[in-house]
Amino acid sequence: MSTPSTPPNNDPALKTADTPESPPTANSTFSWRTALVAVIVVIILGGAFLLLGGMPQTGLSSKSKAADVFTQSILPASDQPLTLQWRVVTAGPSPFNSNVWTARLELSATGGNGQYIFWVNNQRLPDISPNQFTIDSSACDIVGQIVGVTSAGQAATQALAVHSPLPNCSTP
Repeated sequence: MSTPSTPPNNDPALKTADTPESPPTANSTFSWRTALVAVIVVIILGGAFLLLGGMPQTGLSSKSKAADVFTQSILPASDQPLTLQWRVVTAGPSPFNSNVWTARLELSATGGNGQYIFWVNNQRLPDISPNQFTIDSSACDIVGQIVGVTSAGQAATQALAVHSPLPNCSTP
């Protein structure tokens, strides 16, 4: 008599250590990798939110208007006309080359509101300068400069012609 054969048992709980297992599939490794990436993204985004949330924001927000940025209005124009003056503070030859000369000029103004912004050749003089600038030239050349001033909504300009201070140059 033959013994009845039993079908193979496919219950995973009954597998023994010597039973070969199938290699991991994409679905079995996908879950822990996905969770790890999600945690890393949350940490990075949370850190960025905390970092940027504590910093002051600059520029215009969607709720503000361009006019809201400036709270102080421009000073009204003065009744006094704005005038510009200049003088040579010092001038002379270069100590290294007797054919090169230099001069320091100073700008001043009257009128406006008493607060001035000075310009030389379309460039604003730095606020730290004492309203002075230096020019250089060679031999007996005449140096031309365009100077200007701004105050209380007014502006004035003047063309300068600075002659060489070298002794062998004739001045008009």
